Amino acid sequence: MFQKILILKKWEEAGLKQSRKKKVRDFIKFVEKNPKLGWEACVKEFNKKYTDVFNDLIPPLLTTNDNLIILNMLRFMEPRKRRKELNLLKNFAKTADTQKLQPSLETVAKLKIPSVNKVLQARTDLPPRVRAVLLEPKNP
Repeated sequence: MFQKILILKKWEEAGLKQSRKKKVRDFIKFVEKNPKLGWEACVKEFNKKYTDVFNDLIPPLLTTNDNLIILNMLRFMEPRKRRKELNLLKNFAKTADTQKLQPSLETVAKLKIPSVNKVLQARTDLPPRVRAVLLEPKNP
């Protein structure tokens, strides 16, 4: 429940509740009207009807600096199949707070996506645990 409150707050701060795009407003209303729906149901609805407003709704969630929200997002992302998600991960790898978001960065590194890991490796402020994950061999 707390995650949804934080997500709705981020969307409101980004001005998305008053977006010119009806689909953006409609998805926010869907989330507001279904407070008991979990991540799976929300992602399913998003993927069914709202992927064309991905760039409006999803990037603000990474600015929450909330590992639980970000880790849940990562569970449902398919960056090897969806370029928008890959680009979002690259940007996250480049800009994320390495101290606050270490668990999320470790999870991103474990995905073993070369272009994303290249961005992570270039960071000088990467915690040792994340750097260690980058050095681990890719599982077959």
